Amino acid sequence: MHRRLFVIASTVLVMLVAASLALALGYALSVRQSHRAVEGYARGTLEDSEAVVRYAIREIGSLAALAGQPCDAWSTESLSLQSYLSPFVRQFGIIDDQGNVYCTNFGAARIPSPIEMMQAFERDGVFMTVSDTEVRQRRSLVIAVPMTGGGAINGLVAPDEFAHPSVVRHLGRFGHASLLLDDGSEIVVAKGGAAHPDGSWNTRQSADRGIVKSVRSEDYPFRAVVRADPGFVLRTFKNNLPLIAPLAALLGASLGLLFYRQTTRQMSLEQSLRRSVARDCEDFRIHYQPIIELETDRCVGVEALIRWQHPSMGMIRPDRFIPIAERNGLIVPLTRWLIRTAIDELAPQLYGDPKFHVGINLAASHFRTFDLVDDLRQLVAYTSLRPSQITLESTEREILSDYDQTPLRVMEMLSAQGFSIAIDDFGTGHNGLAFLQRFPAQILKVDRTFVDTIGTDAVKRPVLDAIVDLGQRLTMGIIAEGVETPEQAAYLRAMGVPYAQGFFFARPMPVADLNAYLEDLEQSLREAAMAKSDNVRRLFGTETPPAAGGIKP
Repeated sequence: MHRRLFVIASTVLVMLVAASLALALGYALSVRQSHRAVEGYARGTLEDSEAVVRYAIREIGSLAALAGQPCDAWSTESLSLQSYLSPFVRQFGIIDDQGNVYCTNFGAARIPSPIEMMQAFERDGVFMTVSDTEVRQRRSLVIAVPMTGGGAINGLVAPDEFAHPSVVRHLGRFGHASLLLDDGSEIVVAKGGAAHPDGSWNTRQSADRGIVKSVRSEDYPFRAVVRADPGFVLRTFKNNLPLIAPLAALLGASLGLLFYRQTTRQMSLEQSLRRSVARDCEDFRIHYQPIIELETDRCVGVEALIRWQHPSMGMIRPDRFIPIAERNGLIVPLTRWLIRTAIDELAPQLYGDPKFHVGINLAASHFRTFDLVDDLRQLVAYTSLRPSQITLESTEREILSDYDQTPLRVMEMLSAQGFSIAIDDFGTGHNGLAFLQRFPAQILKVDRTFVDTIGTDAVKRPVLDAIVDLGQRLTMGIIAEGVETPEQAAYLRAMGVPYAQGFFFARPMPVADLNAYLEDLEQSLREAAMAKSDNVRRLFGTETPPAAGGIKP
C-alpha cells in the first residue's frame, strides 16, 4: 500500500516537473521571440525614420531658390506654404553664410546654429541635431542642407512624425523607440504608445532594465534604438500561453503516464518474479548454447542461459529480470535452480563424457558470501560429477573490488576444489590485467565486440590479438564469444584459439533441441570422417593404407 502511494506521488511529481519544464521552455522561447520582435521594431523604426528624413531633405532642396534671399513677405509666405504642404516638416528656415537662421515660417529671426553644422557641411553635406524649438514645445530633429549658391535651408521634423503606427501599436505601454544621433543627442519617437514630448529618457542607461536593440543607418548619422521592459516579455509569454499550456499539460500527462506504467510494470515483474521463484521457478526455462572445439568441430560443452517465460508477457529478456532479481535478493535461489536443473537436463552428456562441461553465469552477489562454496560442494558430492565439469562465469566488473576481499577468497576456495573459473566479456572492463593478477581464473571468454573486428580495420582489432596472446602466454583456456561468420571462425582457428561459441555454430536452444543438435553434429562428424577415409583409400588404391615403404611403383 505504501509503495503504491509512493508510485502515485512520484507520478504526480514527474507530471509537475515535466509541465514546469515545458512552461520554462515556452518562456525561454517567448524571450527569444521578444528579442526578435524588438529587433524587428528597431529595424522598422529605422526604415520609417530614413524614409521621413529622405523626404524632408527633398522638401528642403525644393526651397533652394530662397537661400541668400532677404526675409521678406515672399520668403515667409513661401516657407509657410511649404510647411503647410509638407507631411513631415513643421518649420523651415533660411540660414546665412555665418550659420544663423534669419528667416522662418513666422518671419524674421536671429537663431544661431551649432558650430558643428558648418563642419558637417564641409564633411557630409547634411547636418542633423536635436534642438528645443518653440513650435509645439517639442524637441525636434533639425536637418540643415547647404545650397550651391551659398547659405543653407533647414527643416524641423517633430518626433511624432517618426512614430510609425505599427511600431506604436506593438510596443504599446511596454516600450520606447528613439533616434540616437552621432553627436549624442536623442529624440524619443514613441513612449508608452505615443510620441513623447521631451527627450529626458536615456536609452543607453536603460539597457539593464529590459530588452534593447539598436540598428544603425548606413545613409544618415543616427541609429534607431528600441527598448522593451520586462513587461513586454511577460505579455509575449501570456499571448503564447494558450498554445504553451495545453502542450505543457499534454507533455506532463504523457510522461507521468509513461512513468506510472513503467513503474507499475516493474512492480508487476517483481511480484511475478517472487511468485515464480517461490514456486520452484516454474516459469523459467534454460537454453543452452554449444561451445565448439575449433580443431575438431566437436561440442565440448554448453553455456546455460536462463529464460523467463512469463504467463502473460511472454518471453522476457534476462537483462530485464536479472537486475530485479539482484535488487530483491532473488538471484541466489534463481541460480541454485539453474545449476540443479541444468545438471539434471544435461545428465546424459555430463555422465557420458567426463570432459563435457556446463557454464553457469554468476552475479556479483554470489561472491560476497561463502554460500556458493557450500552449495557447489554439496552438489558435486550428491551428483558425483567432477568439479571441472562446472564452469563458473562472471565479469571482471562484477567481481573486482579494492575494498572487499571476500570475492577473492570465494574464488580461491572454488578453484582449490577443482571448479573452473571463467572471466566473461574479458577486455570490456578497466582492470583486465589487474583481475588476472589477483583472481585465480583458468578461462578467458573474449567479448564479441573484439570478435566483430575480424576482417575489418577497426581500432579494436589488435586488441583481440593481444588478448589471445595474453591468454596463451598464461596457459589459460580461451573461448571466443559471438562468432557469426566462417571468416571469424577461420581466423580464430589460425590464431590458435581452442574454443568458440556463437550463431555461426548454433543459437541458444532448449535441451530437447540440444540433444537433437548433438546427434546431428556427431552424425555429420562421422560422415566427414568416413568420407576422409574413403578419399585416403581411393588415393592409395587399397582398402587399407599401406605401411611406410610399401608403396609399389
